[in-house]
Amino acid sequence: MKFYKDNYIDEPPDFLQELKDCAWNVVMENPGIDMAEWMDELLSQYPAEVVDALGTDATEVHHALNELWKAECTNLNALKAKLSQYNLNNQTICVTSGLDY
Repeated sequence: MKFYKDNYIDEPPDFLQELKDCAWNVVMENPGIDMAEWMDELLSQYPAEVVDALGTDATEVHHALNELWKAECTNLNALKAKLSQYNLNNQTICVTSGLDY
């Protein structure tokens, strides 16, 4: 068993999943946010998570975040959607799912 920062675990932390969780937080906290604003907020609020998951090369980070915005992923509430689609349909999804954001 290996020791990682906070716990004894068999696997290293999944930095990309941590970044996806942060990405969902930004979208849910900012209804109507567009991709450029989302990237700015993500980089501003979660710089360590971005660097851990994607590195420090600005071009590569921008490209990877662009792909993440378009990719389908699951948020903390097990809702599977694209960040961009969730943002556009935020009110509909929240009302039909009974979640209050």
